[in-house]
Amino acid sequence: MIFVLLINLSGCWDAQDIEEMSFPIAAAYDLHDGSKNLSDIPGDIKAQNWIDVTTLTPNLASEADTKIRVETQGAPVTAFARNRRALESGRVYQPAMVQALIIGEELARVGLNPYLDALYRVPIISSTINFAVADIRGEDILKTEVDDYTNTGTLLRALLRKASNRAFVPDTTLHDIGINNSPGKNPVLPLIKQTADKKGIQITGSAVFNKDKMMDSLNMGETRSLVLLRGIKSSGRIPFLLAEDEKIIDSGTLRGCNSRKVKVTRNGDSFSFLIKIEIHGCMVDHTNNTTELSEKTSHAIAKQVAADIKSDCDKLIKKMQEEWEIDCIDISKYALAKWRKELTPVIDNDFIQNTSIQVEVEVKLENCGELI
Repeated sequence: MIFVLLINLSGCWDAQDIEEMSFPIAAAYDLHDGSKNLSDIPGDIKAQNWIDVTTLTPNLASEADTKIRVETQGAPVTAFARNRRALESGRVYQPAMVQALIIGEELARVGLNPYLDALYRVPIISSTINFAVADIRGEDILKTEVDDYTNTGTLLRALLRKASNRAFVPDTTLHDIGINNSPGKNPVLPLIKQTADKKGIQITGSAVFNKDKMMDSLNMGETRSLVLLRGIKSSGRIPFLLAEDEKIIDSGTLRGCNSRKVKVTRNGDSFSFLIKIEIHGCMVDHTNNTTELSEKTSHAIAKQVAADIKSDCDKLIKKMQEEWEIDCIDISKYALAKWRKELTPVIDNDFIQNTSIQVEVEVKLENCGELI
């Protein structure tokens, strides 16, 4: 009996050689460009917007000539793109290893939800996949030949994962997109592009969404304001310019991390929000000839940085209320917490553009980066 049990419990009968498996580590979704052979798709299958799914897969066979495979498959819906792989490759496809997914801007403006259903429905796919929007086709991003990393997939993983720890940019996962499709909420995604020499990839800003449809793109300056107003925990560098009597007396850089508090009040049908932003940081460099900063100058720098950030935030809020007419700074949830039943039917219609939003910014310099 023991011998029989040992045979049944050994667990090696279904083992597969790793070279017989396919582990894509990055993927891209684009609108179908009409260039792919779709002969395996039945003629009666139709979809409003067909999709091209591109995957980047390390080649695990040691004797292979190429280290990675970048393959693009066209399909009427996302999951059907795997059908072509079943016809062209004998390897077992394992999408659970995908760690970065790039959305082409053209597809992002059409709407993401119809194309993400397969990701939510398959339990082996991680909800921590990092997302980004590309200003070109995502397929071209994956085909970028990078010099400093093993392949483009490892670069994307390193670039997008915990990006907010390095700069004032959002790092958005599949889970974040899901929860930000609820009433009163809208997702934001980092925006990426190829470097000028087309041998690298860089984050250039962010993309603002109305639920699943991309509304607009922001540069890095606007993205910093978005991150601070939205309360995304992040850290980064902030330049400053200090003037007195129309003469520049100092300039330099602060490094800080942010926090946010929001207070909402109501007077009848009028709602007012007060957003308090705090920046805690230290001096990285300054151009003043003196080596030691006086307390007065330190306070003046903090006050100037706070005024600059407030001005930038006010501009973004005006743009949000007048042009986009959506809540991209995630403050509607505070009103919903108090008056959910009443506000849910209108929170995504004409709510945010008719509210009063005030911003207060406080910058606290914890040290000046000097040795005592």
